[in-house]
Amino acid sequence: MIAVTMDIDWAGDEVIAFALDIFRERGVKVTVFATHETPALRNLDEELFEVGIHPRFDAVEGAGREIERLLRLFPGARGVRSHSLFQSSHILDMFVDSGLKYDCNLYLPKQEGLRPFVNWNGLIRIPYFWEDGGHMLYGDPWTPDVLGMDRPGLKIFNFHPVHIFLNTEKLERYREAKPHLKYAEKLRGFSNPESSGNGTRVFLGRLLDRVRENNIPTHKLSDIAGACTGS
Repeated sequence: MIAVTMDIDWAGDEVIAFALDIFRERGVKVTVFATHETPALRNLDEELFEVGIHPRFDAVEGAGREIERLLRLFPGARGVRSHSLFQSSHILDMFVDSGLKYDCNLYLPKQEGLRPFVNWNGLIRIPYFWEDGGHMLYGDPWTPDVLGMDRPGLKIFNFHPVHIFLNTEKLERYREAKPHLKYAEKLRGFSNPESSGNGTRVFLGRLLDRVRENNIPTHKLSDIAGACTGS
């Protein structure tokens, strides 16, 4: 089972829209975890997109206020992934108390047999399999063929709009571009051309080609969470 997610991480409107258009044109379902209000997330096709929240915590203290802030912006959110995967038992309880149904905070790269499970407090925990920044750290070729895609288990991918926009292939490129995060015109000057044959956007294209060629359905995380509980 394949699902695609995206943490918007304070990217500019044009950068977010650029990434969303790729999924929209391909008819691929995506769960977007939002850090802030942006016109790019308004009036999305609910058949393709769902919006969860992506709170940033520096400590457990104040975490409840950050969750509340984002839920005021996105009251329909059912899921959450914390920025930098920050979590604790107290924060997991806060998710449930705030009405959230699932989290996607467990990053288990390349692992076989991943599946969702129900936490002690009723929160559905959905582990994910791949992330663009993690791929850069591993230094693997930019193709899903290196991931054991045919092995059993959930295959949940996580992208970031800025890495799609830049076609980032190494963290040094992102660090140089980061001061211009909200300005698409300036970011273009730091982009890695697709003709290089590597990078996040190249990987995404290859993944979506594989999905299309093999008629593989994609899923929103709320659908995976619902299947876990039978709801």
